[in-house]
Amino acid sequence: MRDYISTHISAVYVTDAAGVATQGDVLDYLGESILDGGGPTPGTVSRLSGDTYPETPQSLPPNLIPQPAGEFGSAVGWNSLAGLTIDTEAGLARWDGSSAATSNMTIPIEQVAITGNQYGFLLSVASRSAGSVFPGAQSPATNTVGAGVQGVGNWSRQLTATGAYTTARMSVAAGSILDIDYLRVYDLTTILQKKWRIVFVYSQSNWVGSGNASDWVENDPPEARAITIPSSANNVYGYSLDGDGIGVPILMCDPVWHLSGNVGGGPAGAFARTFCDGLREDEVLIYVAAGYSGGGRSQPGDVWYHDGDGPDGEAWVNPLKQVDAMVARAPEGSTVAGCLFCQGEADLADITGDQHTQMIRGDFELLRGRYGNFPIVINEIGWSDRERADVANMVASQAKLDSNSGDPLSMPLCRYIPRPEGATFIADNLHYDQATQRARGALAATALLDLNYGVGA
Repeated sequence: MRDYISTHISAVYVTDAAGVATQGDVLDYLGESILDGGGPTPGTVSRLSGDTYPETPQSLPPNLIPQPAGEFGSAVGWNSLAGLTIDTEAGLARWDGSSAATSNMTIPIEQVAITGNQYGFLLSVASRSAGSVFPGAQSPATNTVGAGVQGVGNWSRQLTATGAYTTARMSVAAGSILDIDYLRVYDLTTILQKKWRIVFVYSQSNWVGSGNASDWVENDPPEARAITIPSSANNVYGYSLDGDGIGVPILMCDPVWHLSGNVGGGPAGAFARTFCDGLREDEVLIYVAAGYSGGGRSQPGDVWYHDGDGPDGEAWVNPLKQVDAMVARAPEGSTVAGCLFCQGEADLADITGDQHTQMIRGDFELLRGRYGNFPIVINEIGWSDRERADVANMVASQAKLDSNSGDPLSMPLCRYIPRPEGATFIADNLHYDQATQRARGALAATALLDLNYGVGA
């Protein structure tokens, strides 16, 4: 409790509106009351750097790879190697399989690396039939980033500089037949010096991931303006935990890795892109991927279950651990900017109506007591048959929490987002397909920005 007070309580005052001493109140780190359970009037306490939307979208951080060479629109700066053709018309580095040994593609970076700084690498493999590629850096020291990339897709890696690197590289295995679409490098340490806008996921599979791999459209990851905090490690995708079990910051890329992993896809990319467009240059989205695919909330033994007596389910414990760490480590001026909620399919048969509404409301009140009166966006559960009695009941019970629902159980600074009109699903008829996930992500980001900026209160 002492640690909680030292990191979360900023002041105690005794006064009424006229400044006359009346009763005590306790303020959280945003200067808001945590005693009355209510929320501030949207816009009166700014969680973001401005009170209104910025005039222009937030820009990308500086890419340390010279352009257009990093997107292979030019061959300038890249070394010549057997088996490699840089196709500037297609914007691809093509490996034809004729290389007899591991080959290191290198290019000077535009800023000498600082020893001890963290750097983020984004890499895209457009096609592959053989081989692998390891992104990294060299000169004077050599460092390879995590596991080799052996599949088609966008990939994110993170490394800590062990020297004053002057060159980025891609080590390509002998006999590789693959096309590389781009290499981008960013100074993560500098990005993380911005004010953190912490958004955490308290959701199941219809937010964690859609159940099918996303394709490469513009509004899917990677998103260099957003940082993912994974909840579990996966070397293939570049995700890791530190010695305390806290996710190591990494540039956002699909699949975004939650406690239960992610098979690919989901709304995270579209959410991040839209949300970052609404931030200013001194802010960075810290996306705490604390979701868990599946599992119930209502019954003892469920992964989401908690009752204060323990043991609590891991899907409840993990978000607290990850967000606690982010709040403790965040630079001055950082805030918890929101919670993304999407769950309930696993509880359809166990709990209904106001009982469910009160249970979820209780969860949010506990979380707000811990992190302040942050905005909440509730995203509608899945199932293609929305009129099915148990689905309709769950939808109605969660919609009551919307600030504008008029229901006695409504919560301040809370928006319920129905499924997009014409929503479509993958074959299981439970999970939204990727086209719908993109729409859901953008809608949720807009709603969360509106709540932070006081729009439509």
